[in-house]
Amino acid sequence: TVKIWDVYGDKRCMRSYMGHAQAVRDICFSNDGTRFASCSWDKKMKLWDTETVKIWDVYGDKRCMRSYMGHAQAVRDICFSNDGTRFASCSWDKKMKLWDTET
Repeated sequence: TVKIWDVYGDKRCMRSYMGHAQAVRDICFSNDGTRFASCSWDKKMKLWDTETVKIWDVYGDKRCMRSYMGHAQAVRDICFSNDGTRFASCSWDKKMKLWDTET
């Protein structure tokens, strides 16, 4: 679960994003702040919408915009490109992959 907290106001949890089967290892926000990507020990990366909390997922999780699978082991790091159309992931399988957020 990823939680977004109000750190300046009343210090409460503003929103929770659930969908990974195991612990979340890293998250990265797009430069415009409208989306973030998360990666987990469950070998998946997920793309989330911070504005509308879209509830569709091509793999059926019904909690995120899209899930990405392709690593053989846990995904340890994730990072958006400057324009937000792609993100890179690296895994304990010693592979780095580049993903398109638009397809």
